[in-house]
This record gives sequence, structure tokens and C-alpha cells, in this order.
Amino acid sequence: MYAVLTAAVSVVPFFTGSAGAIYLAGAAVLGLGLVTITVLDLIGHRWTRRLFTYSIVYVALLFGLFAASPFLP
Repeated sequence: MYAVLTAAVSVVPFFTGSAGAIYLAGAAVLGLGLVTITVLDLIGHRWTRRLFTYSIVYVALLFGLFAASPFLP
């Protein structure tokens, strides 16, 4: 549930006008990856370490996209 809420909240800057379409696309792809890895971990594929690593990379890339979004078309 945390992953789904995180993915949903990550697209809010687009709808408030703070970020552009490239941010929306990136946030959607990154959020889908987060939810997918979380589901794989929950069904017992032992992806906990990968999920932890992805979550750190997810936040860094999301912040990078948000910071660069004013300069992107």
C-alpha cells in the first residue's frame, strides 16, 4: 500500500503545475517500477534488498526530474 500511495503522490506536482509532462512520464515509470518490485517482494521472491536499493534510486531520480523539469520542454 505504501508503494501505491508513494507512486500516486509523486505525480501531484504535474497536476499542480509545478512540473511538466516529462516529469509526469518519469514519475509514472518510476512509480510503476516501485509498485512492481514491491509486489515481487510481497509474493515471496525475496526482493527486499533490491526494493531498498530501488527506493533510494527512485527518490534521487524523482528529485532530479523535478529539479530539471523547468528546463525541459
